[in-house]
Amino acid sequence: GRGGVNHIARLDKGVIGTAGSLGVDTEVAIGAGLSAKYLENDRIVYLYNGDGTHSRGNVHEAMNMAAIWKLPVLFICDDNQYAISANHATTISVPNPAADRAAGYGMPAKIVQGDDPLGIYEAAKELTDYIRAGNGPAVLEIKCYRWRGHFEGDQCAYRDKSVTEEAYKRDCVAALEKYVLENGVLSADDIELMRREIALELDQAVEFAENSPEPDPDHIFDGLYA
Repeated sequence: GRGGVNHIARLDKGVIGTAGSLGVDTEVAIGAGLSAKYLENDRIVYLYNGDGTHSRGNVHEAMNMAAIWKLPVLFICDDNQYAISANHATTISVPNPAADRAAGYGMPAKIVQGDDPLGIYEAAKELTDYIRAGNGPAVLEIKCYRWRGHFEGDQCAYRDKSVTEEAYKRDCVAALEKYVLENGVLSADDIELMRREIALELDQAVEFAENSPEPDPDHIFDGLYA
């Protein structure tokens, strides 16, 4: 809870953490991939970056190293079309910021639509199987749209509101709900029960946070090397 949503880590769940300066944790993921290969523990690293982050130099250095050493890393690009306020159509020379560059590192790549959860699953599974077979890294680019601003105060003056309104209609959760209902995977009652359970869990989490004591200033330097 010290640094907001950009500093979350849960080591016992395999979440090794992200950084507020987007993309600087890419090398950490490569280190985790090297560890997995050395230990032969059959683990795979899933590294998530945005379309804007894929233009940072250290990301390309990491992709090159992963390719040379055949590390078990899947580079996943969340292509929401905007790096803060700059549309990648005017800032990146290729239409697919991650997938089109993958060939430069000898990596296979797949492009999927973000409103198709099952399509994402199938593509991720195929690339995961490829990596787990010892072939080295791969790239998965997921096309989506950032519904809200880059931060809470962002009024999104740099983009067309009508395009955003159309994007609202491409809801991956709604699409999956429609699929499971039509195919008998879940019933409407099952989904309603899930909604209530999730709402309860969220309410309990908020209550826990609000009732928790303020952090002790003496712990401000915990977790630092110096």
